[in-house]
Formats: sequence, C-alpha cells, structure tokens
Amino acid sequence: MKLLTDVPQYKKVIINHLDTGHGTAKKLESLGIRKNVQLKKISPLKSKGPVILSFLNSNCQIAIGHGIAKKIFVSEIS
Repeated sequence: MKLLTDVPQYKKVIINHLDTGHGTAKKLESLGIRKNVQLKKISPLKSKGPVILSFLNSNCQIAIGHGIAKKIFVSEIS
C-alpha cells in the first residue's frame, strides 16, 4: 500500500483505506471515492496542487486537494 500522492502519473490504482475523519470520508464518498474503487491518477505532480483522478468504470474525472490525497492509501493494479 502507498499514498495516492506517491503514485506515478497514469498508473491505475484501487483504494484500500481512507485515513480521514467521518466528515471528510462522507464528502469523498459523495464524489465516488471509497474503498475498492478503481482509479487512474492523471496529474503529474507529486507535491503540491490538486490531484486529478479518472474513474476506470466511467468517463468521469475529478480533482481533490493534495492534503486529502495524502490520506488515501492505494495499491497499484495492472
């Protein structure tokens, strides 16, 4: 497992754990970010700035703050 911010650009991942409070977890869930969701990281930046994600099961992209992305633990998939 690694942090979402440590994943290279265009890598596919699956969410393993959200290390957030209840309120943030509910906000992320309303965006579709929850355990076992498969994403692809689009943004190239490892530090600072928003993290852009693409859902693998739909044609949808979202951006989340870097601080919140540092609290999302993922595993890379092929």
